[in-house]
Amino acid sequence: MFNQLQHQEIHQKEIKLPLLSQTLKNLNIDPHDPNWRQNLREKRQNKVPQFPPMQNSTLLNVFKNEQISHLPIWVMRQAGRYLPEFRQIRQDWSFFDLCDNPLLATEVTLQPLQRFEMDAGIIFSDILVVPKVMGMEVVMEEKKGPVLPQPLLDPSHLERLKIPNIEDLGDVYDAIYLFRQAVDGTVSTIGFAGAPWTLMCYMIEGSGSKLYSKVKKWIYKWPQESKQLLQMITDVLIDYLSSQIESGAQVVQIFDSWAGELSTQDYQEFGLQYCVQIGNNLKEKHPDCNIIIFAKGQHSELVFQQKCFDCIGVDYAFDLEKAVQYGKQYNKIIQGNLDPGVLMGNKETIVQKTRDMIDKVGVNKYIVNLGHGMWPEHDLNNLKIFVDETHEYSKKLIQKQKNQ
Repeated sequence: MFNQLQHQEIHQKEIKLPLLSQTLKNLNIDPHDPNWRQNLREKRQNKVPQFPPMQNSTLLNVFKNEQISHLPIWVMRQAGRYLPEFRQIRQDWSFFDLCDNPLLATEVTLQPLQRFEMDAGIIFSDILVVPKVMGMEVVMEEKKGPVLPQPLLDPSHLERLKIPNIEDLGDVYDAIYLFRQAVDGTVSTIGFAGAPWTLMCYMIEGSGSKLYSKVKKWIYKWPQESKQLLQMITDVLIDYLSSQIESGAQVVQIFDSWAGELSTQDYQEFGLQYCVQIGNNLKEKHPDCNIIIFAKGQHSELVFQQKCFDCIGVDYAFDLEKAVQYGKQYNKIIQGNLDPGVLMGNKETIVQKTRDMIDKVGVNKYIVNLGHGMWPEHDLNNLKIFVDETHEYSKKLIQKQKNQ
């Protein structure tokens, strides 16, 4: 991903790893050793040492339909700018420095777990590492977010893309392996990737967009070339997510953030069928893998009907009662869907909204989450209220269910 020179530059800066240092000692990895990357990679590829046994299987038990004492909870953008310790580390390192360095990525993935009793950690990375290894430049602009300065303007630009060696994304796999070692079985490990349609949007628009006019021009003017690009991305994602699972991810989530920009029919043609291809391939290679899809803005039962997805992430605008109905009909786990805006409210509101949401879904086949990611301006205490209330309230309901 980085060339050797860039790796050396990162090595010359002092890396502060208060949360990870003990794990590195246990694994005999010295961040000051020029060969630490190679050492870590060999351990990951050889699976030596093996992963510690699980102490908290709450999230995994939901996928196995086994007994739980409370509902599991994690949140999207769990590691990020709302945390002062994350902002501190960002003073020394760029966003993509964190993504491209497994030590830093693991350190920031561990940060929220020191404050909140989450049941899972989602590895710190970005969906745009995939276009990056396919040959596109990606930069993170302050206040604007990710930007691809040279987007694909027409089908002739497809020639600029390359099929990466899947180990080009080895930094992500190393971070997953390291995180799983570091948490010592206390939480589940979640990997992720952006869906083909969402990645295509970024690769053509060059950033987030209001109208998505450029990518829509592609699918309506050049449908075959659009499908060629989508298939190219899909093939990379199958290998990428498969490697994440091999490296220790116990659950993977496919983020289709811009799914709602398409009609149900167009989403089936240019979005969902490629996600299903990924899901089917992963299930073939890893029959026990757990797959979540988060197709933001697609509120039909279409996504629920797909057999390869174990869990459907629903956004905050999705009618939760309808989602529960579809979940029961198609035997799916529901994940979501508290509006992140609720965490801007007072304690009473957060507690009430959390309880209302759990009451609607119940305590079976349910993973509690937000309906979108954390905001930089969120108050830490309010997230703690949400997490603690989820555990306490669901514990009472599960106990009540047992006593009946």
